[in-house]
Amino acid sequence: MKIKLLVIFISLFISSAIKSQNTLFLFQPNIINAATAGFFNKLSVNGTSYLIGFTPAASTNSSLNYNQKIKVLRGGIGATFNFFDYGKLVQISNGTVNYSYHLVNKDKFRLALGAGFSILNQRFTTTFPFNSYYNNTLTFLNFGTVAQFGNHTGQISLRSLNFGEAKGNTSFTAIYNYDWMLNDNFSIKIGALFFNQANYNNLTVSTILKYKMIWLNLGLTNRDVFTTGAGVDIKEKLRVGVFIDSNLSQLNNGSSSNLGFVLAYRIKNERSNKLTE
Repeated sequence: MKIKLLVIFISLFISSAIKSQNTLFLFQPNIINAATAGFFNKLSVNGTSYLIGFTPAASTNSSLNYNQKIKVLRGGIGATFNFFDYGKLVQISNGTVNYSYHLVNKDKFRLALGAGFSILNQRFTTTFPFNSYYNNTLTFLNFGTVAQFGNHTGQISLRSLNFGEAKGNTSFTAIYNYDWMLNDNFSIKIGALFFNQANYNNLTVSTILKYKMIWLNLGLTNRDVFTTGAGVDIKEKLRVGVFIDSNLSQLNNGSSSNLGFVLAYRIKNERSNKLTE
């Protein structure tokens, strides 16, 4: 028990948020959609941590992702805390709480509906021509649904700004995953994600190749971001890994690589004893 608590405690500090346009969405399905709270795991604490750029003033993107299934609620609850720091000039923190109602829970088909509430605080600091800062707080409502049928999983989620200057600004995310078990030792997970907000559209494809304990991640977006990652799953409960995002665009003249880490601990999965998302 002490080891489990230690791993969860470390996860709180090494975990981070994955933005919806990131190629690592396969590793944290619970972070985007409120309906996935407690849907994939009875209890999970997971995430990744990013260092954007390799300079002393590099920005960081960190968070905690927690989900738990609760039978008496006929669903699950989830909580996520994100923090983004860009060289001390931009600081954004975002906290979210979610509830998922598991409408159908059969062996061949599962369906859940979810809703959540988010509070986002933004702080911008300027140094020229004089030191000043701008602070703003926004609130969001989150809605989503997730369905799992056989090896297929589909998700749809909406995030709508409830109050503030940009009231009515809504984002839409759709995700499709497919799990392919070639044999007892080798598996492939493939996925596609589409994200839309205002005039911004992003399409991401990603895959996880796993052989026994070792896994490899490859991902690509239509924004010319390519991700490579590798790691191990220890006793099907503890996942550790490292990632590098590279910007392939010829228009990018600045720092083109981001370094990331992932740490996940799953106490028990909903459908098996293996570490699956």
